[in-house]
Amino acid sequence: MLSDKVTRMQNEQRQIELTQSNVMALCPVCQTGYHPGNVSSCLTCGWDVTPCPPEFQERYNHQAAWARRIWERLQGLQTIPKDGNFNQTFFDRGVSQVSAVPGLIVPSTSLVDLHTEREIDYTHLEHLLRAGQWREADEETTRVMLVAAERESAGYLDLHAIRDFPCVDIYTINQLWLEYSRGHFGFSVQKQVWQGLLNQKKSVSEDDLGDLIGWRSRGIWLDYDEMRFDLQAPVGHLPVGFAWWVVWWCISLSRVVVFEMFERLEDCEI
Repeated sequence: MLSDKVTRMQNEQRQIELTQSNVMALCPVCQTGYHPGNVSSCLTCGWDVTPCPPEFQERYNHQAAWARRIWERLQGLQTIPKDGNFNQTFFDRGVSQVSAVPGLIVPSTSLVDLHTEREIDYTHLEHLLRAGQWREADEETTRVMLVAAERESAGYLDLHAIRDFPCVDIYTINQLWLEYSRGHFGFSVQKQVWQGLLNQKKSVSEDDLGDLIGWRSRGIWLDYDEMRFDLQAPVGHLPVGFAWWVVWWCISLSRVVVFEMFERLEDCEI
C-alpha cells in the first residue's frame, strides 16, 4: 500500500512537471513566447528572461516597461526604405572600415572651458583621457555621469537619468572623448555608426551595432572586463561603462540605455 502511494505521488509530480514544462511565458519586451527554464534570453529581442531576484522585482518591472517602449521604437527603425543607394560592401568590410562613413571622424577641437550645469569637475577625466588611460577614463566617465544624474546611491543610470541628463554636461563629456581620441571614441561617434548602419543596410538591429563597434564577439555580448581599452578598439567602442553598469542581471537593458543616449543626443542637438 505504501509503495502504491509513493508511486502515485511520483506520477503526480511528473505530471505537474510535464504541465509546467509546456506552459508558455511571454517576453516582457517583445511578447515572444518561450518555455521558462529552457532559455536564458529571448530569441527575438535578447531580453534576459532568467528569474529576477525578488528584491529587485519592482525595479525590473519598471525597466522592462522602458525596454518595451524602446523596442517598439526600434522596430520602426528596422525597415529602411530602399532608395537605390544601398551599399552592401560597407557592412561586409567590417569594423576596420567604419571611418569610411561620411562625417564619422570628427576633427579635434580645442577645449578651453569644461562647462557643466551640475557643478561637476571634469578635470580628472580630462587628465585621464590626455594620458590615454582609457579604462580609467571610462570608469571616471561613469562616475561623473552618476554624480550629474544624482544617481550615486543607485549606482547605475536608468532610462529616466539618460532622458533628463543635462545637455551641457553631455556635450562636455562627449567633446573630451572626441578631443583626446581624435574622433575615435565618443557618444556622438557611436550615434553616427548607428546612423551609418541605418543608411547603408536595408534592415539592421542592435546586434549589428554591437558587432560593428566591438561590443559583441562571435554572436555574444561581452562583459565589461572583455572590452578593449586602447585605440586599436573599433571606432565608437568607448565610452561603454555608462551602459554596461546599468544593471548586473540584464545586459539587454544596457543596450536599451545606449539607444536612449542616442535619443538624448538628438534632443541636445549633438
